[in-house]
Amino acid sequence: MNIWKQLLFSILCSLLCFSVMNTFLETYQYYDMMGISVVFFCVLTLIMHLLANNKRTTGNRLLYLIGVNMLLKIVASFILVYLYFDYRNPESKLAILPFISTYLVFTSIETYSLSRLAESG
Repeated sequence: MNIWKQLLFSILCSLLCFSVMNTFLETYQYYDMMGISVVFFCVLTLIMHLLANNKRTTGNRLLYLIGVNMLLKIVASFILVYLYFDYRNPESKLAILPFISTYLVFTSIETYSLSRLAESG
């Protein structure tokens, strides 16, 4: 999948999840968390795509890269959520839901894309 199509699809899926979430829960006030997480994961996805498409990244190196990506993504996510909660001090813990949904969308689409790359490579 083309990286730009992947990013656009991920962003649209994240917006759809946020909209569906708003119909059941009152998370509309945390649109800033949604925006921050979309930008954050777009940057991480672009970096991962550049590293994965390196001609020297094949086989075990690609699996190692995927593992390191997941670990760094989790650590960076904890830091981002901590900073958001520290800076904004939201009233409700529902503020985490836009981030979690965006994390799941981007991670699943990125995993699919990387597995296709590993199969073709």
